[in-house]
Amino acid sequence: MNWLKKSNRPYHLLIGFLSALFGTIIGAVEVACALEGKDCQHDPINNGKKPWHWNFQSWDWLDFLATVLGGIVGQALQVLIIYLIVKS
Repeated sequence: MNWLKKSNRPYHLLIGFLSALFGTIIGAVEVACALEGKDCQHDPINNGKKPWHWNFQSWDWLDFLATVLGGIVGQALQVLIIYLIVKS
């Protein structure tokens, strides 16, 4: 669980969870791409460059995975809530 304590991964989990809870898992994947794109944009190596000239060494697959995992949990909770509403 040390990978979770590095960087801002709890934030990635929360944002993925909320995007899937109020949206879909596809939305969580889109948010994961956007968050990593933002990180690449703010990387000093890419300062002032157009996106098609970026160096994607700052792309962090574990941050991406944390966002998607949060999305999976959020989507599961959303389905459970919908099931409980429809069942009653």
